[in-house]
Amino acid sequence: MPFDGIAIRAMVEELNSMLLDARIDKIYQPEKDELVLTTRHPRIGTHRLLISANARWCRMHITENRKPNPSSPPSFCMLLRKYLEGGKIKGIRQVDMERIVQIEIEALDEFREWKSKLLICEFMGRHSNIILMNPDNGIILDGI
Repeated sequence: MPFDGIAIRAMVEELNSMLLDARIDKIYQPEKDELVLTTRHPRIGTHRLLISANARWCRMHITENRKPNPSSPPSFCMLLRKYLEGGKIKGIRQVDMERIVQIEIEALDEFREWKSKLLICEFMGRHSNIILMNPDNGIILDGI
């Protein structure tokens, strides 16, 4: 089944019910085009959110699988850890009926103030991407 706008709409609704207000504990990048966010919710429990920008198998879902991680994390993973670890997921949205998902995360910045960041996931086959953006000024911080 293709990962189209209708499948993404259903996935976003399910992920919102599971991950809304969950805290991001750990961020891993086991593959060059794949992220795993370990989240913890006080009432619902711990989940591992897999986001893949693989050209052939781009997807986003909860997983139980554990992949081995590289000995030193890639720079994109380190950037995500800097900006997102310890943050809370405030919302997961689909842009219209497109294959784009925005995850709004509120985390403490270097001045210990709560700031929003957007993790934008584009599921477009070989044009797939995962982008970290500052929504206050619209600046893209980095992409996978």
